Amino acid sequence: MRHDIIVAHTQYSDRLGTVAAEHHFGNDERTFEEIFREAGLDFSVYRPIAYSFSIVENRTRHQEPDCDLIAHCVLNSEVGEDVEAAADPGLGLPIHRAYVSITPMEFAKLFKRLRITFVDKSKGDPTYGATSHSENIQDEIFLGEE
Repeated sequence: MRHDIIVAHTQYSDRLGTVAAEHHFGNDERTFEEIFREAGLDFSVYRPIAYSFSIVENRTRHQEPDCDLIAHCVLNSEVGEDVEAAADPGLGLPIHRAYVSITPMEFAKLFKRLRITFVDKSKGDPTYGATSHSENIQDEIFLGEE
């Protein structure tokens, strides 16, 4: 399955990068599917092929920002049982977005591990890999710790 079907962007996209995550698999952990099913998304009609998390516009650092978890879906009637076809951008299938409000803490609790890596695009090539390859790391400096 291709992983480049949904590209993250913001108004100016000052920072570009990648994300990697591992889900929790405990009995008390919610999945993306459960969140959208509880909110009313009909999985017999829609098939999520990608998810996004968005902080809409954080104008103040003193309050919880407005956040959305977004399911990018195709219609089951257009892809049938072919999961690979559902995520093939070459088919040009229309994307339907479903939004659920969620807090950053609720979002973070969905994962066992979550890493978001980005570079300031004004300072270099966003494809530069030194931020993610451990063999390139020469030193780690933990700030604010005693």
